[in-house]
Amino acid sequence: MGISISYRGDLNDPSQIENLIADMKMKCRHLEWSCEDVDDRILGQAYCFLGSDETPTETPGLREGHAYMELVPVDERVRGVRIHPPGAEALSLTFNRTGHLCWYMEMPGKIAPATFGSGDKAIPFTTFTDEPGYYAQFDRPWVKTTGAIKSHALIVALLRYVRDHYIHNLQVQDDTGFWETNDADELIQEHRMMGAFIGLFKGEGGAKAIAEMVGLEDVESVELMDPNIKVEKPEWTKDWGTSAGEN
Repeated sequence: MGISISYRGDLNDPSQIENLIADMKMKCRHLEWSCEDVDDRILGQAYCFLGSDETPTETPGLREGHAYMELVPVDERVRGVRIHPPGAEALSLTFNRTGHLCWYMEMPGKIAPATFGSGDKAIPFTTFTDEPGYYAQFDRPWVKTTGAIKSHALIVALLRYVRDHYIHNLQVQDDTGFWETNDADELIQEHRMMGAFIGLFKGEGGAKAIAEMVGLEDVESVELMDPNIKVEKPEWTKDWGTSAGEN
């Protein structure tokens, strides 16, 4: 839940990667944003996203979604930059050997289907086996910007620059429409509306109220995860995604 910008494309020329890295670092210095080099070897197995679908449920207004992924061996070098705009998630401009935009997320292990509960009330979900060397592979990176209006606008400006100079086939999907319209009023409104909705959801009894609003009156209890909880990675995952000697 939130506002995000996703993007995909290919470098006009993979040999431009050094120029792009230097250019982005210079622009981040001007913006006073943190920026770090990425030069990783990804070695193991990766879940590649194949597609998704949604089907209606018996509850009006609610749909059930399914994501489809394929597990493939991977031995890839990923290069580029990771930019940290204030108030937003990291913006990854990272590319594989052919110059294709890609992003690998470390996973805690191999996906293993499971259920919670039993009988008619069993809920399917996904868990993981404790095995290192698994990743999720995305060829459409995204950056969540909820509430960071200035950073959102500047990220769009930066992506336009990247499109004009390095990735002519860059495709961008902006939840606010700002990429297409450049409408600042709409950008501000979308962020404020999402902020208000998240505030309602986080409020006392908010989750239960929203569930009842969409027809789930029989919900017995709805608990929210404490946003202040920090989950530490296990020690044996600390080196995932780092160079394995290629660079």
